[in-house]
Amino acid sequence: MTGQPDAAPSVAAIDYDTDGFEVEDPCHITQSDSRETKALVVEHGVEPTALDLDEVFQEAEQ
Repeated sequence: MTGQPDAAPSVAAIDYDTDGFEVEDPCHITQSDSRETKALVVEHGVEPTALDLDEVFQEAEQ
């Protein structure tokens, strides 16, 4: 969720542990050492929120 939807980044979860998953089309991710690894990539949408996110983060820090 975001309090600033126009400035929200694109978000994706990259999971390199593909054991136990049927992966038909894994993504090939180039690592910093130039080798490629297979991964599951799931893109997530970022939605506007009606929550007070400052309050949420303050509570999480306690």
